[in-house]
Amino acid sequence: MAKDGWNISRLAEWLFIALVFALPLVRPFNLSLFDFTIPTSDLIFVAAAIVWIVALIAGRAEFRRSQFYLPLALYLSAMVVSTVLSEDIRRSAIKLAGEAYLIGLAVLTINLVASIRILRRVMIAWLAGTSVTVLVGVAGAILFYAGVRDPDVNLALSGYGSLPPGDYPRIMALFDNMNMLCNYLNVSLVIALMAYSEGWIGRRVFLALGFALWACAFFTLSPGLGGMFLSAALWARTKDAGKRLGLIAASLLAAAFFLTATISPISTGQRQFLVLPFTQIRIEPSSRALTWQSSFETIKRRPVFGRGVGMEVADVTYLAASGFQQHLTDAHNVWLSVAGQEGVVGLLAFASIVLFLLKGTRWFKSDASIHTSLAIAFAGAFLYQGLSGSFEDARHIWVLMGLLAAVKEWQGAERSSAPVRLCPESL
Repeated sequence: MAKDGWNISRLAEWLFIALVFALPLVRPFNLSLFDFTIPTSDLIFVAAAIVWIVALIAGRAEFRRSQFYLPLALYLSAMVVSTVLSEDIRRSAIKLAGEAYLIGLAVLTINLVASIRILRRVMIAWLAGTSVTVLVGVAGAILFYAGVRDPDVNLALSGYGSLPPGDYPRIMALFDNMNMLCNYLNVSLVIALMAYSEGWIGRRVFLALGFALWACAFFTLSPGLGGMFLSAALWARTKDAGKRLGLIAASLLAAAFFLTATISPISTGQRQFLVLPFTQIRIEPSSRALTWQSSFETIKRRPVFGRGVGMEVADVTYLAASGFQQHLTDAHNVWLSVAGQEGVVGLLAFASIVLFLLKGTRWFKSDASIHTSLAIAFAGAFLYQGLSGSFEDARHIWVLMGLLAAVKEWQGAERSSAPVRLCPESL
């Protein structure tokens, strides 16, 4: 009987590890059901959750207590109210189910990543998924320069988006767009640094993965690259107090990348523009800047509970530098997206999640803890990249949140000398 219990709890762990590996494998590994596209990781989540619940019922697993459940519950409650008051209740109700799934990802992570042993395996699985992703991305760039430039054949290629077309590739690997790929790689970069520092991967693996990761990230040509430089500098700063200059340089570089996200790369004849003093250079707002402006108008119209979960918060028609007319309804900013959909109430509840996760982080402490490393990944990928992209629904971000919450409470218990309930083999 005990052996059966051991097997079912371990099965839930291994299914979760498989889920983490599958997070970046969005295309073409998915299932079409009605009007929805379901990635493989979602199917694995269902299996892992069912097995874990069975283990709970059988008494072979324990539901872990966590203070993180309170801000999660506040956010879920705000979304429920926003759905009830939505301009389109049916549409919001469907989206609410998806949001509940994301919260479920964080809860499952907290409960299954219950030891250093499991955390190590999860991090290795994350880096294994990253390896597949960057290999596809780099191969896509090589194939582009070899003449394979049709996105229907070279699946790693993306469109040019807001950039002018040219003799260069934009890579999205197995994701749906290049910005989400860059966001995922931001997290992977810090996890690789942490894994190497902890001795979980060797030097050769670290160098090979790091080179491919940066090469793949470069070809996303995403403003999120600023977050990667910032995260790398923050992490290096925790290892060497003398690397302050590098952090300053990375901060300036991150600011420059963000600035590029606000300005159109070419003039498209927009009515809104300014001319730089003493020059004839005409500067026009980017598509992101216009969606931010539109989102503010939405928030002003529905400030308390927003338009409703899953509703559009922007309405912008934009002639991109690539020559395509775009109709943009996404805020392209985490905070504006949440505020536009769930209002100030939802925004405050969501902010409580972020504050809980980052509270107590020792940003510049030498020999950074695992929690600090994960917090740095969160800062670069979510706080920084979230300024120019709506990543609040990214699956890998919610898994990262769960990891942060789990590790934060381990270390909090250690500092208070409270007993830490971990699996014996982790010690």
